[in-house]
Amino acid sequence: MSFRQVFCAIIFTVFSVPIGFAQRAYFTEPSLSPDRKEIAFVSGGDIWTVPATGGVASLLVSHTENEARPLYSPDGRYLAFISSRTGAGDIYLLTLATGDLKRLTFDDGLDQLDGWSRDGRWLYFASKSGSEPFQIWKLPVQGGAAISKDLPPFTVALQYNEICGLNAVGLRRAGLGANERLELKVGAQVMFLRNDTGGDGRWVNGTIGEVVKIADTVTVDVDGDSHEVLPSTWERYRYSYSLATKELRKDVVAEFIQFPLRLAWAVTIHKSQGKSYDRAVIDLGPRSFAPGQTYVALSRITELEGLYLTRPLRPSDVIVDEAVRRFMSRATAIPGIEA
Repeated sequence: MSFRQVFCAIIFTVFSVPIGFAQRAYFTEPSLSPDRKEIAFVSGGDIWTVPATGGVASLLVSHTENEARPLYSPDGRYLAFISSRTGAGDIYLLTLATGDLKRLTFDDGLDQLDGWSRDGRWLYFASKSGSEPFQIWKLPVQGGAAISKDLPPFTVALQYNEICGLNAVGLRRAGLGANERLELKVGAQVMFLRNDTGGDGRWVNGTIGEVVKIADTVTVDVDGDSHEVLPSTWERYRYSYSLATKELRKDVVAEFIQFPLRLAWAVTIHKSQGKSYDRAVIDLGPRSFAPGQTYVALSRITELEGLYLTRPLRPSDVIVDEAVRRFMSRATAIPGIEA
């Protein structure tokens, strides 16, 4: 049995709800107060608190929708959390002394709360809309618009800020498919951003290689084979619909030409999906922020001996989607089929 199979079995055994059994209380996403006297946690879609030394839990925030990801402010005056009461998931701020509740985000996308700044003035969160990848933002606690951050999201490999900055900043500029300014040298480790268009399947989107020659084109070594890489064209389209002809029209409004490569000493968890690595360093940063994210990161490694962690795993790193939990809690056994 491979490491990936073993890991999947462990995750299923620990976090699934046995079909046909009564639902049990669950406790997730613990957050320790700055004075280390209290723990906020989620149970049943509500937020509770309990003394850190043990005792009776008290209900703090409750709603017919789901609350999640409680995080104390550095000074202990506030508790930030995610609530689905106004959509896919928005950020709310609770003043603990008065009970005042304030909504901080108003977008239609899914927001995932990450953490506080050290001075308590900012909240960091990831947000996505539709099939787009998560983008990192920082939000002023006292009100105002969120600001897009240039810091990279949590990565599978080591989180070197300079390397990840080169990897990520250009990709986010104006939604380009590759870095606006691509800086390479012989020996640089790179990732392909597109499948091989030559029809030979020499590489796919996500393939890792090493630059061995730079001239009018770039030559990249992939698993011992050298391949000449030509620039690719990314196009932007404007769509329009004609009521007269009832046809959808697609017009090219801009083109961007660049080598389909990016620096890749580090790669995001999102980008690593579908890839397998013999060896990798897993850096989850302060904490994971999306259901299944930790599983995706760990299951990229084919052998346990090749897995390196920058810090020990914590229970809060494993986030179970509330929709999955609700489905499993309501499911019933089918006669004649073993669950």
